[in-house]
Amino acid sequence: MLKSLDIHVLVTDDSKFALRRARSEGLEIHHGDVLDEAHNDNIDMGEYQHLIAATDNDSQNQLITADLGPEMGYEQISRLANDSQSKSRVGHGRLLFESGADFGTLLDRDLAGWRFSKTNITEKFTADDYRRNLEKGEEPLAVFKPDRRLLFFATDARPVIEDGDVVISYVAADTPEERKADRAAKDSEKNGDKNSES
Repeated sequence: MLKSLDIHVLVTDDSKFALRRARSEGLEIHHGDVLDEAHNDNIDMGEYQHLIAATDNDSQNQLITADLGPEMGYEQISRLANDSQSKSRVGHGRLLFESGADFGTLLDRDLAGWRFSKTNITEKFTADDYRRNLEKGEEPLAVFKPDRRLLFFATDARPVIEDGDVVISYVAADTPEERKADRAAKDSEKNGDKNSES
């Protein structure tokens, strides 16, 4: 989703296996430990607006944020909680998502077909309209500002959503009924176009 907004994204991991999906989706990858690579200047952290520590190890996520926080700024780093207990632990870096959804919850949602979506905020479709359209458990991940700033939502950070913004959300998979209704609407539009051409 970030790449579709022309935002430079790098996924780094010390496991080649963990990088396979990112590589298959055309993302830039780096094989290695992010802390070693940053300290050895193999990765220029100044190129990135934000760092997300998203391993399945809460201690590692906290170590990454504590170590790189002074260089990047703690407000520029988010981390995933490893489990519901680690949400309550104080640590460096913000917990990603307003809910602080933990690694296991996000993995379950991914397996259930949840996806990222983007919504343009306008005078006609306001931030309030956007919030009303979210289903249970769905939430914003980030807001992309017209000046190209990318601001992430966290348990302690709620960026203001304004006209002209693009909101990136994590949303549930469409139900079969919704997919059927979408197909019917598209078919109706096609048939309407054909009838108007006749």
